[in-house]
Amino acid sequence: MKAIALFTQNLSTGGVQKSVSSLANYLSSIYKVNIILAEDDKSIEYELENGINIYKIKTKIIDIEKDGVGEEIFKYRVEALDAILEKLNVDLALSYEDYNNLILLQTKARCKKLVSCRVSLSQSYKTKNPIHLLDSSFYFEMIRELYPKADAVIAVANHIKDELLALNPSMKTCTIYNGIKELEVIKDSISDEDFILNIGRLHPQKGQKDLIYAFNSIKDEIEQNLIILGDGVLKKELESLILELDLGERVFLKGFSDPYPYIQKCDLFVFPSYY
Repeated sequence: MKAIALFTQNLSTGGVQKSVSSLANYLSSIYKVNIILAEDDKSIEYELENGINIYKIKTKIIDIEKDGVGEEIFKYRVEALDAILEKLNVDLALSYEDYNNLILLQTKARCKKLVSCRVSLSQSYKTKNPIHLLDSSFYFEMIRELYPKADAVIAVANHIKDELLALNPSMKTCTIYNGIKELEVIKDSISDEDFILNIGRLHPQKGQKDLIYAFNSIKDEIEQNLIILGDGVLKKELESLILELDLGERVFLKGFSDPYPYIQKCDLFVFPSYY
């Protein structure tokens, strides 16, 4: 049986994490599946089939204020991933998100290497704030240099593929959209009535602050409440905003719940993500 490795940041919560766990479970009946995580301090929130092996890169204690720390951590993770891949001797490695993709492509592993690109380059890396302690210029330069070395560059949308090819037309790119679970008729397991729904990680990218402000501007004109499913770094800030706007009886953060009953029952689904 051939062996594969899926490399990602963690398996806590989020769209990437769900994609990794779903793909790993599906492929576990065909291949020997290994999941390698760049972080060792996050809990695993998704059920995995028996036989799937988990490997974690040990977190390095480091002074994040010193110059060049982003490059230092990046190189450390390249070396750590290289050692794990050499031990596993996999036939194929698939990584998720640009940061991890670049780490994989820097390794010396001789296996086939596939990388999954899931966000717009122009939107993600136009910020002045470092991502993984690395400036946006790092990503543009390294993507231009390393992505053509991948056996395949998989984009989740055509506009992402077009941005990649504009950066370097020699990349072997294709588009594979995110899968959609076919909805079955689900017995109602929620008591909420008349509501607007948003689902997503609580993160600035997802636009939930704008959604709450927009809801506040029309709350007296509609009967529906607003329900947001998800968790993340903005949870406390969104909770404070809800209190500030006196929306405690109208806007509800439900955390991570089975989304399908909510999807079937909502009056309107709103998707306010920036990209």
